[in-house]
Amino acid sequence: MNWRASWKIVLLSCALGFTSTVVFADDWAGFYVGIDSLDGSIDHLSISPNEDGTYDIRSRPSKISHCKTDHGSGVIVATGKVVNEQLLRQNVQLLCHGTEVVSLPDQAYTRDDDTDILYLVSSDDGRKLVFHRISDD
Repeated sequence: MNWRASWKIVLLSCALGFTSTVVFADDWAGFYVGIDSLDGSIDHLSISPNEDGTYDIRSRPSKISHCKTDHGSGVIVATGKVVNEQLLRQNVQLLCHGTEVVSLPDQAYTRDDDTDILYLVSSDDGRKLVFHRISDD
C-alpha cells in the first residue's frame, strides 16, 4: 500500500469518527419507557427533534389522577430545548379527553450519558421519574 492510500484511510477514519461524535453528542431523541414508582404502571415518553434544534415532547403517564375523567390518563405535550446540558420541557399542556387543556409547570430532564437514562422530578409530589431509552428512532 502506498503512502497516499494510507493517508486516505486515515482521513476517512477521522472524518467518520468526527461525524459520529457530532451527530450523537446531543441526541435526546428517542422513545423511552419508565415504571411509575407509585403504582408500578408503565409511562411512555417520546422526544422528536425539530429542524430548529428544539424538540417535540409527548408523554403518556399512566397515573390515573392526572385526568379526572373515565377515559384514562391523557397525554402531556410540550416543546423542549437543551439548556445547560438538560432538556428543558416548556409550554407543557395536559390533554384529557372531554376536558379543557391544563397547563403544567416547565421542568427539565437530566440524562445519564453512560446509560441514556432520563430523570424528571414529578411536579405533583417531587418523586424522581426514571425513563429508559428503548429506541432512538
